[in-house]
Parts: sequence; structure tokens; C-alpha cells
Amino acid sequence: MSRLPLYPNPQTPAHWRALINAIDYNLGLTEADIIVLQDAIGHEGTSSGALTIGEALYAPSAGNIAKARANALTTSRVIGFASKTTTGAGVAEYQSVGIIPLTGVTAGTRYYLSAVTAGLIVSTPDAVAGQFLAAVGWGVDANLLLFIPHSPILL
Repeated sequence: MSRLPLYPNPQTPAHWRALINAIDYNLGLTEADIIVLQDAIGHEGTSSGALTIGEALYAPSAGNIAKARANALTTSRVIGFASKTTTGAGVAEYQSVGIIPLTGVTAGTRYYLSAVTAGLIVSTPDAVAGQFLAAVGWGVDANLLLFIPHSPILL
């Protein structure tokens, strides 16, 4: 395996893999250990409605979260993914860094925020003028997404 430099803010799946491999090698962590550590890096915010695990979120104001959608600049700035399902408005948990447990992703596929459905990520971006292209990360395997948020680009 070739060695890649370990950047403070890895930007590609190869850099993230190198960083995780270095952590695993130095600490003897398993993939399950790493996921547990990342789950511990959770956040809370106040949601105005129900959320489902794995939905992409943005921050409409300090301390608040809502489903992200790539139809406006503000709503297309993904800050994390819902880590628990909620049934209505109130305090909700989300994960904002690293590898996100998320079913239905494909290894090696890049994912984008949907401009049509709030909270949804898609492998083929919605390409309509006036909407935003917001890359959110890469599929690691069928149950994991490497969350690498990017600044949205106006189409």
C-alpha cells in the first residue's frame, strides 16, 4: 500500500483511509471501535419537525437543525446527518464528522444533496439551473458514507 501524507483536513477517500489506517495501526482499533468513537462525536440541535436516521441536515440558525436541500444556498450547506429518528419537533441528534452509518450507499460512489427531496442524498446530482451542486461524500461500503462536505456551487 502506498503511503499518502496525513493532512490535517483530508479531502479524498484515499487520504481518509490513510488517516484511519494510521489510527488503526497506532492504536490497534477495529472498524467497530472507530465507528463507536465517531458516534461519540455527536451533536444536538432543535428540529422543527420529524427527522429520520441518515437525513442530511443544515443549520437555519444557531442551535437549530433542519433537512438540507440543494435548492437554495443556505439550505444546501450540509452540517451533518441525523443519527436518531425523531417523531416531531424538539431536540435531535446528528453526526457532523467522519464516517456516517447510512444504508443504501455504494462503495466508491460520490454522493450529492438532492435539490428535489429535503434530507436525501443522491448519486446523480439534480442538474437544473438555479439549484446548487452540494457534494457530501463518498460511499465506503453498503452501510457507510465518508462525509466530506463541500461548498455548494450554483448551477
